[in-house]
Amino acid sequence: MNKPQFAVTRFYFTLFMPGAATVAYLPIWLDHIGITEAQIGVLNAAPMAITLLLTVFVGRIADKATDWKQTILIGQALAALFAAFFGLADTFVTVLIAWVLAVSPAIMVGPVADAATIRLGQRSGFSFGTVRAWGTAGFLLISLVTGYLADWFGPNAFLWLFGGLSVLRVVTGYYLPVMRDPASKRSTSGGAILTKELRQALRLWVLLPLIGASFIFSTHMIMNGFSALVWSNQGISAGTIGFLIALAAGAEAVTMLLWKHVEFRFTARSLLMLGGAFAILRWTLMTFEPSVPVLVLVQLLQAFSFTFAYLGGMYFIAKRTDESVSAEAQGFFAILMQTSSIFVVMAFGPIFKVFGSDAFFFSALVCFVGIALTFASILIQKDQT
Repeated sequence: MNKPQFAVTRFYFTLFMPGAATVAYLPIWLDHIGITEAQIGVLNAAPMAITLLLTVFVGRIADKATDWKQTILIGQALAALFAAFFGLADTFVTVLIAWVLAVSPAIMVGPVADAATIRLGQRSGFSFGTVRAWGTAGFLLISLVTGYLADWFGPNAFLWLFGGLSVLRVVTGYYLPVMRDPASKRSTSGGAILTKELRQALRLWVLLPLIGASFIFSTHMIMNGFSALVWSNQGISAGTIGFLIALAAGAEAVTMLLWKHVEFRFTARSLLMLGGAFAILRWTLMTFEPSVPVLVLVQLLQAFSFTFAYLGGMYFIAKRTDESVSAEAQGFFAILMQTSSIFVVMAFGPIFKVFGSDAFFFSALVCFVGIALTFASILIQKDQT
């Protein structure tokens, strides 16, 4: 592993650790302080709503800079600052404000980090999927630890873990290498929202798979936001919940490690549709409130349902756009994922309150729409990418 790859891998190993702690225990902690299911849905969607338009502008700013690293580091530092004080909030309104401030900056610079790593990998000879797999490995580790720490030290252990891991992420971000070729072209095009270069690239057949991938992605945000609460209500212990979440992360990491081989055997749109099909199977199984052995299978399917849709979409747009608008392009895809997640996650909360586990049929329907949109793109343009 060369030096730039090692530095980026180290950063990605910590990148999703704060998120892992929140997936494993945030819904339970929120329930512990009296936040309702519908309010949990709002809390999960709020940071995505706040960053909806800002993300693409952050990408445009990053594309104009001499290096993408500065933007990445500033965003992570702001997130860490507010995460350290998240525990001071104790009502819905204060928790909502604190959560948005602690999460939004990291969301906004996430696509910049992805774009920078994809391009650095192309120059340095490593696969983004391999680096991203270490991010999943870090997520897996903290998913396992969080549940047990909460069992041993009580709900507030989550707060210390969330704040500390956010600071650790800043430290590894500080040691990132130069992410951009100094001689590479910079974006100079204007535009009210999107630059001219990106608008020209986003033809209908390019847009449809990206929207489809965002639909499939959004159903996994439902899982992130509600799985811990669903399983807790079924009587599953916090430690077992952490294990189940970590199992999905482990399955995802294996696929990402092998991504260099996968991406050359299938077209991006084929991977998107396969990911959607596996997601439909997962959410259908969830409606039956399965036992832990079946939930193991449900979580192992993350290897295909999430990874194929997520990386398939990222590589699809990277292949259709120029390096000068890399961060903006990934930011645009992130906005599509955020937009879908906002509506889908917020809709799921009230549906779950009325229908319980049958609400996961809604998730399956959303994935079916995502597959249909991707197939429509193939009918329009049979380009083999």
